[in-house]
Amino acid sequence: MPLYSYICPNGHETEKFSSMQDARLSHPCPICRTEAKRDFSRITFSPPQCTGPQESLALSVPPSQIETYREDAKQHGVSIDFKPDGTALFSSTRQKEKYMKKYNYHYQGHVTSKEL
Repeated sequence: MPLYSYICPNGHETEKFSSMQDARLSHPCPICRTEAKRDFSRITFSPPQCTGPQESLALSVPPSQIETYREDAKQHGVSIDFKPDGTALFSSTRQKEKYMKKYNYHYQGHVTSKEL
């Protein structure tokens, strides 16, 4: 079953498994509820390692600085959300990769590192 990527006007990226017959051109964004359009450049036919929302302890921030980090990411054209404890939340693997690239983080298997 293909994995389709969707992007909403607010930059949230989501992935959804659908049969080719049931694939829609848009669906409500699970984060902000605006209409997310299908990204035709990213259709995957084999299941990725992880789909859906992802948490990252390595990219967590102190709870008192959540708004600062969220605003900084927005100014740099990437989106990120956080749990109340500061754990980073990403709506998709693609969103996480985009954030990590923008801030010079590298994913090596199960380790996240930052290039200085």
